[in-house]
Amino acid sequence: MYTFITLKQLRELRNYTQKEVATKIGLTQSAYSKIENFDSQTNMENYNKLAVLFDVEVDQIITNRIQALIHIKSATTTRDQFIEKNAPMVGEIIKTIKEQEFKLNMLLQGIRPA
Repeated sequence: MYTFITLKQLRELRNYTQKEVATKIGLTQSAYSKIENFDSQTNMENYNKLAVLFDVEVDQIITNRIQALIHIKSATTTRDQFIEKNAPMVGEIIKTIKEQEFKLNMLLQGIRPA
């Protein structure tokens, strides 16, 4: 059984349209739709805005997106095809998380990141 929740489900739980979410986070409806439907990746700033809007943690959104991608893609592709197709996007997500973690650690140590 899969326990992830998608951006679409978070949006629908709050009775928002794609256009309303897009407006609230400063995107066009088309750009948000691509993110929600896994046709495009977004940046950490938008993940932060989505987390605030949906009242969840950023890591929950990212983890759920990775789990959903694995579930959706594995239904139609082999493991190797999935890895080949999605490795760059997963790598970018991990890179962004590490950058944010580094900045947070610097702030916690009283060092202002550049």
